[in-house]
Amino acid sequence: MQWKRRDSNARITLNLGPQNRESTPGRAKKGTTSTFSFRITRRRAIQVFGLAVLVLWWNWRNGDPLVSFPSWSGSGKTCVGGLTPPPNPSGPAAAGSGSNTALYTFPDSAEPFHGHYIPIRRSKRRGDDELRLENVLLGGGEEGDGHNVPGCLDDHISVGATCPELEELSPSNSRNDGKLDLVWAYANTSDHLHRFYYQSSSPPPQPSSSRWPLAAGPREFDELRYSLRSVLINFRTSAGQLTVIAPDYPFPGCGRAQKQWKLGQLPQWLKVPSNVPVGRDLEWWDGDVSLRLVHHSALVGEKGFPKQGVSFNSLGVEARLAYLEDVSDVFQCLVPAETITLTGKQLARKEFGPIFRLQPDLLINHNKPKIGEWGPLIRTNELLDDRFGQRFRPYVSHTAKTLSVSHLREVASIWKEELGLTSSHAHRSTDDVAITVLQTHYTVERWREALLWSFIVATIGGDDDQWSEEQMRMAWMRMGGDPKRRDLSVRRGRRRTVVGANERAKEKTKVVFSSYDGYPYTGMGRSGFKEYPDFTSPDPSTRGNHQANRCTIQLTTCFTVPDPKGGTTTASDIFKNVAFRNPQCGDCILSALVTRSGETGLSALLPDPSRRFPTRLARGAASLPKRGPQRAAAAEAAGGESNLVARLPVAKSWEAADFTLRGVAAQVGSVSVRQWVLQAIYRYRFAIGSTSSTFVRLETPIQSNSTLSKLDERRGTSNDPALICINDDVRWEPEKIKDLLQGWMRRRWNQQAAWEV
Repeated sequence: MQWKRRDSNARITLNLGPQNRESTPGRAKKGTTSTFSFRITRRRAIQVFGLAVLVLWWNWRNGDPLVSFPSWSGSGKTCVGGLTPPPNPSGPAAAGSGSNTALYTFPDSAEPFHGHYIPIRRSKRRGDDELRLENVLLGGGEEGDGHNVPGCLDDHISVGATCPELEELSPSNSRNDGKLDLVWAYANTSDHLHRFYYQSSSPPPQPSSSRWPLAAGPREFDELRYSLRSVLINFRTSAGQLTVIAPDYPFPGCGRAQKQWKLGQLPQWLKVPSNVPVGRDLEWWDGDVSLRLVHHSALVGEKGFPKQGVSFNSLGVEARLAYLEDVSDVFQCLVPAETITLTGKQLARKEFGPIFRLQPDLLINHNKPKIGEWGPLIRTNELLDDRFGQRFRPYVSHTAKTLSVSHLREVASIWKEELGLTSSHAHRSTDDVAITVLQTHYTVERWREALLWSFIVATIGGDDDQWSEEQMRMAWMRMGGDPKRRDLSVRRGRRRTVVGANERAKEKTKVVFSSYDGYPYTGMGRSGFKEYPDFTSPDPSTRGNHQANRCTIQLTTCFTVPDPKGGTTTASDIFKNVAFRNPQCGDCILSALVTRSGETGLSALLPDPSRRFPTRLARGAASLPKRGPQRAAAAEAAGGESNLVARLPVAKSWEAADFTLRGVAAQVGSVSVRQWVLQAIYRYRFAIGSTSSTFVRLETPIQSNSTLSKLDERRGTSNDPALICINDDVRWEPEKIKDLLQGWMRRRWNQQAAWEV
């Protein structure tokens, strides 16, 4: 194409095609193509040029289309026509009017669940951000230490005495009103945006082992509305803040806003004002209970999202729970299909810690095929094996789970890559990690690790990690061993830790095990056991019948380290051997020492009060201010490093971790070893509870009706479950099942919340 000037005043000619270079006018050379030309005025050319510039600017302003919604645009175009970008949406696709309106409604989502959204700016949070681990100041009762540790903490752990001042040791984000925050992971799966992205993301095929084909695609049965109602009706006095984690999607408008905004999904039944300022956090109240929404972008960040920008993987969203802000340290994590009729003390207690629900008769078995739910569970247990030694661990009940923000952050700092990979998967994968299961078992294992380290390294071992024959003799005698024998048969004695914990007849959670009685997985082996042992029985024969109440310590197996470094066995070598390499040794050692401690407390495991951490080689300890507030300020200025947290090394592998006394001293300075150990033990305390619960599947209309009717028959009786989890694993006729389930939920929880339409 060639622009050619025709005259100097007003006209321009545009020639298209090859030029004819023959000298004879009006004749073209044989075999050539004639030139096509037309005339245009200069003014018209300027107008055309200006129009072209305008078109180019419009295309730049609106960008390339991102997604196709033919049902919305009505013409098969690749974006939603007329959808005005934030912050001033208007027009037919935006609800309300006015310059501050920021609520979008797409009424052609699956009836009756219209899509409601608020615009949120794309997060700049990196998916692999380093976590600022929470700092917990160390303690010591002596003058000059400057630490604020309750004086009764020692008696509380050593002899089981009550300690009213324990709240002083709680993380800074803990609630002191006895209430628990609750968190739901939610998605309206009947929503148009959700269904579009789900189908375009190549969802995984259903397992070939299914008895019947699943009904096509996900669906919304409105469970969240009634889960929240169940909390308000049954849990109101114990409920703190309610948080719903909801998905967000790329902005579907035909504009540049696609790169700047996402649309955050709202439950369609929420009362939302028609004029919502952009960027405003929405909050609802029902009496003294508040409800807020947090969208995926606030947790995951653009770098951590799946490639398409949308996650359908609940494990991927949960993998970022450590980034959840403004939530109490201990909280409950639920799915919308779970309802609750408990009180706060049935989920966590100040004296016992968080209450976990673990099934001792169902273990995470490495020999199971990695299909469905078991794939991530087995992968999670493999990570725990690498860190704490190999064993089968109990299944975490498929009900509401008690979690801790401070423990989640530890977990996220250790397995950052594995959790990041999980959050990057749009759909579930066998490589995923179940962080709720990981954190639950992590807490249990860190408790065991702290107890064994306290005895082997902090109590018996030398300042320079020595482990001599004399120290071996001291350990053997302290466990109750006979110097003339090479083995020790252990029988658990009576414990009174949980006596009185279950006195209230109406309590629906019974404390069946307290961490102050040792390690709950002792004796589980590969098959588990029907129920946890009862240590409260005064009859030795009754206690002895349980496999967890008897074991044997072999001196050669437990206290001989194969090929020690440098040819000399150290205290940390012995600790690693009994804690991780031969975990059955550590389990039995704990049983022996807990029994030697009497009916309450853990006195036999604790170091002498006069012992202090050695500091001759302590790296960085001298640079820490002595006074408590100054040390806190120093840690804050250093970016929240974890050198003030009373805990053992944070590492992926037990083999790589430095468990020597000086290795720990390098992080804490010259403080009382006993006081530090007491805080490390207290940090990971927990209990195991038995709660009346039920897990039901809805597959066909007839089966669903029968299942829900049986739940109605149990209502008000002693068999009425406190926790109900409904799995809508629908095989056919989903509309009928939806009507059955919604009618049943309306009858059971019929008190509408103040935030509902």
